[in-house]
Amino acid sequence: MEEKARQNRQKLDNLPHDAGGRVKELSQYDFMDEEARRKFQDLLNKIRKHTMDSYAAAINPNLQNLDPAALSDMREMLKALNEMLVQRLRERSRISINSWRSSGITSDRNLRKVSMS
Repeated sequence: MEEKARQNRQKLDNLPHDAGGRVKELSQYDFMDEEARRKFQDLLNKIRKHTMDSYAAAINPNLQNLDPAALSDMREMLKALNEMLVQRLRERSRISINSWRSSGITSDRNLRKVSMS
């Protein structure tokens, strides 16, 4: 446990200087304290919400001035974008499942054995 704490302190000491890099690294950080993990996730959610609210406020006046044809084109573009995102998530899931299978783990029971050791 002390070794893990030392490694975590070292990771924190070596975080990138830019905010984006820090958030990315901390998103992959192995928090030892569940409360700290929850607070970090809450902070990320607040940042995401604020970013989306700002973005929506910025584009809202432009969307109100769209004619019906342009609005229809926008809907089609968003539909296509959503389909691409779903496809990408499916591909990532497939890669993860294939990696899991190629590791020799053939059941949840074996997965629990591996994660406990």
